[in-house]
Amino acid sequence: AGLRPLAASQEMLRLIGGTNALPGTWPWQVSIQVLMRDGSYLHICGGSLISARWVLSAAHCFGKPKEQYKLLLGCNRVNKPGPDSRERFIKTLVKHADFRSTLNIGGTIFNDIALLEMSDPVNCSDYIQPACLPDNSVAITALTHCYLSGWGRTDPTKQIYPDILQEGKVDFIPRLNCSQWWNRFLPSMNLCAGTESGGIDFCQGDSGGPLHCREPRSERFWVLGILSWGSVECAVVKKPSIFISTQYFLDWIEDLYLCCRFNAVCCRFIRSFFQRVQMPYRTKTSKIP
Repeated sequence: AGLRPLAASQEMLRLIGGTNALPGTWPWQVSIQVLMRDGSYLHICGGSLISARWVLSAAHCFGKPKEQYKLLLGCNRVNKPGPDSRERFIKTLVKHADFRSTLNIGGTIFNDIALLEMSDPVNCSDYIQPACLPDNSVAITALTHCYLSGWGRTDPTKQIYPDILQEGKVDFIPRLNCSQWWNRFLPSMNLCAGTESGGIDFCQGDSGGPLHCREPRSERFWVLGILSWGSVECAVVKKPSIFISTQYFLDWIEDLYLCCRFNAVCCRFIRSFFQRVQMPYRTKTSKIP
């Protein structure tokens, strides 16, 4: 997990923001698409594959019944996916019980996280690999080689989305600095990444997508964040993107995943339970294979 068979060398990446990613560069990247009136599907959000059956994304991406969404994995182009891509539908959709937005009153989006169980598992390949999620032993602020990727708009003034996956290198920004730049409190469930000068950023259609960071002296990447919100104008000076921390929510992820994996009755119960209450946070090592 967390490895990229077709991009094993860091030098293979084109690191300038807004450039086309090479096929297989981000093999856990998922395109989340919604059913349109004409029967076609439109990309609306990103996600991260975390096991053969499960995808991680943002809760605010899902305002419709789960039957109206499709997941596309193993692709570099959403309009022409190619023979190595796989389509799946959503069997189970669980949004965090305490998901809520206070953006309109100078706050943040709390608990903006969702887990999707796919209709059928996927097999790993050069183009499909699960992401690694960090437990408490990972010093995430020490991971300085960080990247964004997604199929969101490249121009916020136009309703045009790229066919080819875009990527860009960004910096981790201390939460205190980010809070000051945004002039709002950001809780510990949030991470901040981008560039102080703007120019490299997520935009509409990138929500739910991953913030990936590489270990020093290693080829392993961790998915540290899920894109939650940012500037409507995109890539604005001192207005970096705000993410949900996967490390903060690792316990929530594992409790649901493990329960559904080993006990179908428990899975049905916990789907309902998670809609009503927030599970307590405990420190533990990741068990998701």
